[in-house]
Amino acid sequence: MSPLSAAQTQAIFGEAVAFHQRGQLDQAKARYEYILKAQPGHYPSLHLLGVLAAQTRNFQAAVELIGKAIDLFPNDPNFHINRGNALKELKQLDAAAASYERAITLKPDYAEAHSNRGVVLQMLGNM
Repeated sequence: MSPLSAAQTQAIFGEAVAFHQRGQLDQAKARYEYILKAQPGHYPSLHLLGVLAAQTRNFQAAVELIGKAIDLFPNDPNFHINRGNALKELKQLDAAAASYERAITLKPDYAEAHSNRGVVLQMLGNM
């Protein structure tokens, strides 16, 4: 596959996000994957493909994909909270708590991260 220009990547990514927001997950997935074949390091596609995996209950794939996005772009709190959510579903509670804590470190007023961390800590018996 030949490389995509920045404009092509942005256009295809925009289509993918629009499909994703409309719940047309197969179409969104195909576009995220198309981008990733041309640009394996496109972390926004990795992240949203991971979110899509979680939405279809493939939590292990979600953790792996979002983890790759975090490796490439570690300072987005949304990546960490979404990875934490998938880890929580896999009952990997310590790792989920750590993901939520990282999201909070990056964005101290992130209410959802605080709430999710509290739920996981309660599940761990840590009040």
